[in-house]
Amino acid sequence: MEYLIHTILSYGGKRKNLEVKLFGGSKIIASLGDIGEKNIQFVLDCIDAEALHLVAQDLGDIYPRKINYFPLTGRARVRRIKSLHEDQIVVQETQYQKRINNEPVEGDIELF
Repeated sequence: MEYLIHTILSYGGKRKNLEVKLFGGSKIIASLGDIGEKNIQFVLDCIDAEALHLVAQDLGDIYPRKINYFPLTGRARVRRIKSLHEDQIVVQETQYQKRINNEPVEGDIELF
């Protein structure tokens, strides 16, 4: 979050013009714990600490979402996906976990 804000400001963005829209944090797989709630709390704390303007949110619940964001206008469309079954998600998440476990970690972002 800090890196993103700094990058926007370094390209001429003004803090007073920043608007935040948050989506996600669902608990779509009960057996995986409630990491979504922890993510929600983290980002809300960041927004508070950075004194950013939260203009829209659709957080939590049990449904995955499809987000369409239009950067030229700032408009966002959210659709909750209610027909996706948990077993499909478990398969997708398991495949993703296997894929990222085999990829080297690289990049210039510092985690602290």
